[in-house]
Amino acid sequence: PPCTDNNQTVDATLDCYTPDGRRMPHCMQIAYTQTALIHICGGDFANDPRCGTFIEIHRPNGSPYNEETSVLSETKITTRIADGMITTTIPLTYRGDPNKIMCNYHETRIRVGSMVKITADAAV
Repeated sequence: PPCTDNNQTVDATLDCYTPDGRRMPHCMQIAYTQTALIHICGGDFANDPRCGTFIEIHRPNGSPYNEETSVLSETKITTRIADGMITTTIPLTYRGDPNKIMCNYHETRIRVGSMVKITADAAV
């Protein structure tokens, strides 16, 4: 499939299930372990999108569209539990846009009847 990682184990076009059993579109289950402090915001800051500990997806070396430091996707860690492996999900939508999924897509041949649209902000 065109939207898979290098060893074709993650397909960004598929749905996944959260640890509590909810089906989510275009996501991936991940597990992590942590031995350092996981900061969880509470009170007035519990729902602040800039407060807390996050798992983020970045593109190594960036691209013509985003710097390497740009967050392409993220998920907030919501538990302080840090023993063993913790399972969560991370969206595979590009920068939170539900109409764009993270793909590293390229064509290896020209398809008869296909069309390519090049926008003004396309990389040269």
